[in-house]
Amino acid sequence: MIGFQFFEWALSFVEAMIGISVNATVFFKKINWKNSCIASSAVAMVIWGINQFQLFSFTATIAGIIGIAVGSHLVYQIKWTKAFVISSVYLLMIYVTDFFTVSIFAVLLGKEDSAYEIIKKYSFFRISAAIV
Repeated sequence: MIGFQFFEWALSFVEAMIGISVNATVFFKKINWKNSCIASSAVAMVIWGINQFQLFSFTATIAGIIGIAVGSHLVYQIKWTKAFVISSVYLLMIYVTDFFTVSIFAVLLGKEDSAYEIIKKYSFFRISAAIV
């Protein structure tokens, strides 16, 4: 179980690190790896904590968007509202890719019903949170 939880935290860290780096790149800032890692670690801890209660939750998505935006603001002095918009678009792209991948693997493995249930249950909440 500890291995799975570390893996879950590591994935959240990578997702936050990429999100903060995307914000820096969009606004033509030189990436500061040390401070980006610190901000990403904080975001990953919050997301990990929320995921202990419910995986793929609306709350985790909102916390991820806000966390990436705030981290980008603090590290790169990007206007918070602009960072928020880019963070929302970034997570929307991640979620669309995630559900597309689930669909592809379900077809390849012959588990279309399972994929339908996963996507039906989580897609509305995750994508609507990224759009908000």
